[in-house]
Amino acid sequence: MVKVMECEKCGYKEYQFSEEKDYDRCPSCNSIIIGQVKNELQQQLQDILNVANENFSYGNIKTDNYSALFEVKELFKKPEDIISSFEKINFYPFIRKEDGKLYVLLRSSPPKKDFTYKKNLILFFLTIISTTVAGYFMSVPHVDYGFMSNPWIGAIAFSFSIMVILGTHEMGHYLVARRNGVDATLPYFIPAPFVLGTMGAVINIRSFIPTKNSAIELGLSGPLAGMLVAIPITIVGVMMSPVVPITIFGESSIFLGEPLIFQFIAKSLVTVAEGNSLYLHPVAFAGWAGIFVTMLNLIPMGQLDGGHIARAVLGPKNHRYLSFIVAVLLFVMGIFTWAGWSLWGIIGIYLAYRGHPGSMDEITPIEGKHWAMIAVAIVLFVISTMIVPIKIA
Repeated sequence: MVKVMECEKCGYKEYQFSEEKDYDRCPSCNSIIIGQVKNELQQQLQDILNVANENFSYGNIKTDNYSALFEVKELFKKPEDIISSFEKINFYPFIRKEDGKLYVLLRSSPPKKDFTYKKNLILFFLTIISTTVAGYFMSVPHVDYGFMSNPWIGAIAFSFSIMVILGTHEMGHYLVARRNGVDATLPYFIPAPFVLGTMGAVINIRSFIPTKNSAIELGLSGPLAGMLVAIPITIVGVMMSPVVPITIFGESSIFLGEPLIFQFIAKSLVTVAEGNSLYLHPVAFAGWAGIFVTMLNLIPMGQLDGGHIARAVLGPKNHRYLSFIVAVLLFVMGIFTWAGWSLWGIIGIYLAYRGHPGSMDEITPIEGKHWAMIAVAIVLFVISTMIVPIKIA
């Protein structure tokens, strides 16, 4: 028998899985509350218990409006089978081990909205327009200096390059999410009226990540896919970029940071004598931006790509501590290097506060090949890092 113990005075509600008492004291306001049996709820909770009994033995159960927490004595099946069993009745089980005890936390599956491509397409075409406009304004000085004949050529080249990099990054996430059984939408591009003409792209993950290994794959897939496209685009862009005297820019110039991968590409293709500088073609700037985006996404905090990986490796508490530490370091860096880092520090504090739900199965260890993926993510972060991305001199 499952009773709903609801307090009419303060609204407190809990479920009791026993027939011992028909009334109790409200733990919130100490009023007397009377248990009631509700048939529709009774069937749902009975389904939960039936699935639980098939998968594990348990002791205490704690429940509220949205979840049920089982203190588990023994698992009868593998974590992936337990997850599959509960998903069939529209619940997500989170398998945790804390202080030597094993728990299964059930969360109800929110109703899924029908996905349509209308918003994605509208944002996609708006971002093509905004990045083309941004590329046009980047190309005008090249025309003025005689390095380009038509600014619209540079505009279209920039828009195509940045859209391919960002789209590939998000499609990497999308394909890996679907392969791991994670419900994800197609990318939403975000148009912007300044600099790049876009604030990037995102996918909406509408279900929980099943395992720590899946979280690592999901975290690495986007940056790796994006970087694999950004590198050849950077190579082409650098080959199209003229070497000019620094004096051509006048008294005030904007210089971009050079991550290790960009330095390697530039030095392999172009010789820049002292007093000269590489004047980036819009395509090269798109490649540089793609490398910069890779670095930002791999910062190990919150639910960024690097945050997914850090959460899988460190667990909930250490991940939260790391997120706060990284956020504070970024804020301090912004004071002494590039002011943009302070903004990222503030964003990072918010991300750290929100936390990370983690994967559903947190007791299965990380597999060997996924440690190699973590190493790849670290290498990508190192070769794309720049302490001062933008400098005005």
